[in-house]
Amino acid sequence: METRVPQVRSNPDDIELVREVSLRQVSDWLLSFIGDGPHPLVDRIRDLEAFKEHFSPILSRMQEGDTMWLARSQRRGALYGHEGIALVRNGRPTEYMRVLNH
Repeated sequence: METRVPQVRSNPDDIELVREVSLRQVSDWLLSFIGDGPHPLVDRIRDLEAFKEHFSPILSRMQEGDTMWLARSQRRGALYGHEGIALVRNGRPTEYMRVLNH
């Protein structure tokens, strides 16, 4: 199975912050979308070390004092929009990684 490397955008201006989260809360958030049944993907999401590895493109940019937030596109529709993780520094999102597309 091929794994795509998620892309991180710097200084996103088209997202809104939803709530501050921990890595465990991001894992729980993803599980709420895909369910909690037996599946290799579910196992990787539950395993925080594997989860950190997958999200390393954004986590590696985290600096002291940064916080992690769930974020979403400002514009959303029936089949339009996205949700993801943002790093926030001094009250502003500095990095964004799209996780789900609608």
